Amino acid sequence: MRKAITYLGAVILIVLASCAGTVSHNYQLGVDALNKGNYDAAIENFNIYLKSKSGDVDARLQLGLALLKKGSLEEAVAAFKKSLASGQNNSQALPLIKKGIMEEVNILLGENKNDTAMRYLTAHLTINPDDVDTHVILAKEFVKMGSTRNAIQSLNRASSLDPRNPEVIELLDYFADGFH
Repeated sequence: MRKAITYLGAVILIVLASCAGTVSHNYQLGVDALNKGNYDAAIENFNIYLKSKSGDVDARLQLGLALLKKGSLEEAVAAFKKSLASGQNNSQALPLIKKGIMEEVNILLGENKNDTAMRYLTAHLTINPDDVDTHVILAKEFVKMGSTRNAIQSLNRASSLDPRNPEVIELLDYFADGFH
């Protein structure tokens, strides 16, 4: 009987160890898929991994990047906010989130998808409301769209955050000169 219990215990440990390896393997598969541009596979693998390791901030951040690249903005923002909620590594996570969003914004602006780019910028401000660069870009895009009131609101926010920022000063001069 003891041999049977010992054997059963060993089998359980082996199964648990292999499951843990599989979970970690899913994380690596997610990273590999994200790097290769296979966003659906990345999302699937990160989600599998996060079922067992829901507190893994880095995996949640990676999931957000995969969702962002896929074009699932709302889901990406939710994943980013959840990764930041723990307070772990926020000083490293915020620049990664910004980089990912700004890459998408630049692509969208290059494709003249300005409305979608504006959604991405606005979404970024829900994650990091004090990002001066995002407020500046929004102000410039609002100017292009002819939305002076919104441009001034974005510029005022940027100015309150960093009044010495060269782009903020340039925009302030633009408005002071009467939009020339």
